Amino acid sequence: MEDDDDFCFLLSLILNREGFEVIESKTITEAIHLVNKEHYDLFLVSDEFPDGKGVDFVRQARSLNSDIPIVLISGWASSEYIEEGLEAGASAYLIKPVENQNVIQTVKGLLTSSVLNAA
Repeated sequence: MEDDDDFCFLLSLILNREGFEVIESKTITEAIHLVNKEHYDLFLVSDEFPDGKGVDFVRQARSLNSDIPIVLISGWASSEYIEEGLEAGASAYLIKPVENQNVIQTVKGLLTSSVLNAA
């Protein structure tokens, strides 16, 4: 989930090159609709959307599915924002600008952990 088209394209490109399928959403409302319809392995969530904050999505998604990894990506680096995101239920918090390799490592690490916890 990302409201910035350029950043969304870049994230999709990075993850597609690593073999991941990426579904994009531009609003929290659209993303929650998708969560209710399908199963996803992980969410990458930006901090701002036209209809709310990324942390709002994290809270709503957690109320629907407590197990799915959620990575919150934000330009806000203060401990207050990081704490809010993690307390809302984010599995990880990445600060923009984020290195491509950091995104890949975080996603792979969370997916591996998720698979191991399910076993």
